[in-house]
Amino acid sequence: MDVEAKKPLEYGQELYLAGNYKEAIAFAKKHLKTHPNDLEMLRLLSACYYNSKNTKGAIETTEKIITIEPRQAEDLFNLCHLYCLLKQYEKAEEICLKGLALSPNHSLGLKNLASAYLGLNKKNEAKETFDLFISTFPQHATPEDFLNLANLLSQSKELTRIVQLILMALKKEPHHVAALSYLISAAMKHNEHYLVVQAIEKLLTIDREQFTKEAALNFATALFDMGYINESISMFEYTLQLYEDIRMRASYGMVLLSAGKFEKGWHEYLARIDLSEVGYEKHKFEGKLWRGENLNKKTLLIAHEQGLGDTIQFVRYIALLKKKYKVKIIFKSPVALENLMKQIPDIDSIFTKDDPTPKHDYHIPILSLPYYLHIFSNEQFLPEPYLNADKELINRWQSLISSPAKLKIGFCWGGSKTHAHNARRNCQLNHFLFLCTYAQVLPVSLQKELTSDEKATLQQYNIVDAGSAVNDLADTAALIAQLDLIISIDTSIAHLAGAMGKTVWLLLPFQTEWRHPRGIAKSPWYKDVSFMRQPTIGDWASVFKQVERDLQAYMQLNL
Repeated sequence: MDVEAKKPLEYGQELYLAGNYKEAIAFAKKHLKTHPNDLEMLRLLSACYYNSKNTKGAIETTEKIITIEPRQAEDLFNLCHLYCLLKQYEKAEEICLKGLALSPNHSLGLKNLASAYLGLNKKNEAKETFDLFISTFPQHATPEDFLNLANLLSQSKELTRIVQLILMALKKEPHHVAALSYLISAAMKHNEHYLVVQAIEKLLTIDREQFTKEAALNFATALFDMGYINESISMFEYTLQLYEDIRMRASYGMVLLSAGKFEKGWHEYLARIDLSEVGYEKHKFEGKLWRGENLNKKTLLIAHEQGLGDTIQFVRYIALLKKKYKVKIIFKSPVALENLMKQIPDIDSIFTKDDPTPKHDYHIPILSLPYYLHIFSNEQFLPEPYLNADKELINRWQSLISSPAKLKIGFCWGGSKTHAHNARRNCQLNHFLFLCTYAQVLPVSLQKELTSDEKATLQQYNIVDAGSAVNDLADTAALIAQLDLIISIDTSIAHLAGAMGKTVWLLLPFQTEWRHPRGIAKSPWYKDVSFMRQPTIGDWASVFKQVERDLQAYMQLNL
């Protein structure tokens, strides 16, 4: 090419546009030796450094430009962006504010200032600035800008705005993986069932190589939630080949369990032991972690983990251990379960977190028992009743629910506030008020924690407030023993009633839970627990229509 026949800037730009950054940099440097104040060539050099990922070179060049021409706002905004790349956010903020003083409400200035605020964790300033930028210059916003503002709004109740921002991002880039993943999460919270399905169907068409580790985990989990079990398994398996992650592996185990692949599922689920939220403090135990060794003449410490319902569900396997080995069982119990666990004859001693840890040979978290006991089919779930209420406690609580009513129905609408999926699994007290319209029914609230409004409602409708009166789950068991039917969300109340052999109608959200698989009407874990699942996300109205229909049929058969 005849370089002499072209203007220097024109030639440099041709090299830049062709992607020949190294050659363009060398040419620009040579030119600047004789023309050191050529601003356009300096800007071209800075752009070449930037595209070559030489951020420091781009900064040095842009600072030289600003020294020559300090009142050009766009140069200041570019320098702000470069400092953001180096995570020098305070410097970036300072420079960008100088630029905006020269050119207020400039699109590039607002965008880069918002990014600097985000890096500084100035969330309110970032939110206001992104909002101003997007509302004023939506045509200049990228999908990431929309998602940044949506993230900043995530702690608010502005779900409609969040979904709107995600849809704006997808309008710019319809197959944007992060935007589609975020849409699934936001639409679930907003009970926009079909929006979730549309996002999932679109993500299923995208090459898996475009997913980051976090996006892959979120998508695999969303597939499971929405009942795409085989697709979820496939996504987990693909991602686990690329990244070893204990949270991902434990989640994969739960999906396998939901699919009935018990041996592999229990094995993969062992990974959960190292997750902090499981609460298994293995470092506090002196013995070895039990992995199926012979336990004859040994002492095994079994520790509770996760929620109260988890412990209630799996304590059934202690009897199987006693049958298989001549072993002493020590049980670390949550305080709320301590008195109830004393009703289990196969537990030799019980202690809680405030007690010293007894001597033992081995220890194990309770949800690991099925793997080492080879519980690999539904037939081994042992659904027959295995928990009983204390007779003295039954007598003590009898007066609270004495009534001429022929049918005593206990109900529960909310679980522990610390549960990760509390919002999706909880319904409302108002859903149960129809029970008060039946003269033959005594409605009994088993809800432990009540708001002031809920207390007032129970009093207004003359509903027995048993839940807030009990001390622990041994008291709750004594109440349940005297009830005919339990209608409950998926919480410890339902597990306790199921373990006692009571008739339970289990109210489930649409999203999948591994122990309550889709496609069946009754739980394989308990003798008489029936599923009543939302047909779409958040649709409790349909669930309670079914409850009312089934209650009328139940009353015809039992009264």
